[in-house]
Amino acid sequence: MIGSFEAARLAGVSPGAPAHHFGTAKGLLTEVALLGYAELGRYLAGNDKADLAAQSSAYVRFALDHPGQFRLMFRNDLVNREDPRYRSVSSQALQPFAAAASAFQLGATNRELSEPESLLAVWSAIHGDGASRA
Repeated sequence: MIGSFEAARLAGVSPGAPAHHFGTAKGLLTEVALLGYAELGRYLAGNDKADLAAQSSAYVRFALDHPGQFRLMFRNDLVNREDPRYRSVSSQALQPFAAAASAFQLGATNRELSEPESLLAVWSAIHGDGASRA
C-alpha cells in the first residue's frame, strides 16, 4: 500500500493535501470506498431491478473491473464504516441488487423477506463459502 506522500505525488498535489482534506489515510480510503459504492450503484442501476441474474452479473462485473476498489469497500480495517455517509451510500448503491434479491426470494419461497435478508442470502451465494479460494 502506498503512503500519503506517494498518493499526493501521484495525484499531483502538495504532500499536506491528503491530511488537510481527509484527516488520515483511513479517511482517504473511506472516500475511495464511497466512490466505489457510487460506481457499483451505476453498474446495478443499468439493469432491470427485478432481474436477479442481471443484477448479479453487474455486481460481479464491477468486482472484476475494479478489483482493488472492490476489496477496499469491504475492509473494516481500512475503511471508516462509522462515517455517516457510509451506510447511506452503500445502501443506496446496493438497493437495486437488494430489490432483485427480494423479488427472487418472494417467488422462490412464497413469503416476503426483508431486503436485508434477501440481500444477505443472494450475496452469500454469489460470494460462495470460500472453500474454492486458495
